[in-house]
Amino acid sequence: MPLHLRIARPVSNIERTKDMYCRGLGLRVIGSFENHDGFDGIMLGVAGANYHFEFTHSRQHGASGAYGRRLGGILHTG
Repeated sequence: MPLHLRIARPVSNIERTKDMYCRGLGLRVIGSFENHDGFDGIMLGVAGANYHFEFTHSRQHGASGAYGRRLGGILHTG
């Protein structure tokens, strides 16, 4: 089974975060969502890679109210 690593992080400004990671590291937007249970988000990575970064923003709580300062990683199989 192939493995896929997702590293998730809440942010206060998705557009600024997207610009920083895309321009600074050469990543691309590989997915996004709006108002999924009150969250907006983008997935950044390299096409075909076995990892991606996911940045979320809570419409109700902001970055700190939703998660505090935790950084989450999830390893997917299959």
